[in-house]
Amino acid sequence: MQLKQARACGTPVIGPLLKKKANQFAVWLGHENFLCLDCWLVQFTKRREVTYRVINGEANSVPESIIDDFLYNKLPNLFQGYDPKVILKVDETGHFFELLPDRTYTSNGHICLDG
Repeated sequence: MQLKQARACGTPVIGPLLKKKANQFAVWLGHENFLCLDCWLVQFTKRREVTYRVINGEANSVPESIIDDFLYNKLPNLFQGYDPKVILKVDETGHFFELLPDRTYTSNGHICLDG
C-alpha cells in the first residue's frame, strides 16, 4: 500500500512501519544485506517531500448516542463490586492499550485529518 493510499484510508503511517516496508522491498529487489536505519528514513522523507505531522480533526468521532449508552448503562455495570477508592482515571495514567498514534508521515500539502 502506498503512503497516499494509507493516508486516504485514515491509517497513520509511522517511522517503524516505513522502515519495515523498506526492508521488505529491499529483500524483494534482491538486496539481502540492506538494513533500513533512521538515516535512511530521514533521506527518504526529504527526497519524497514527506513530512511528519499531527493528525487533526475528528472525522471518525463516535456518535453521542453510543457515548450516552456507555456512560449511563454499561459503565455503571462495570464498576459494580469495586470500591470507589480503587477506580482511577486511565486517561491520566498514560496507559493506552493499542492507541493509534497522533502523528503520521504524509505528503507535503496533504491535509492531515483522521479517518
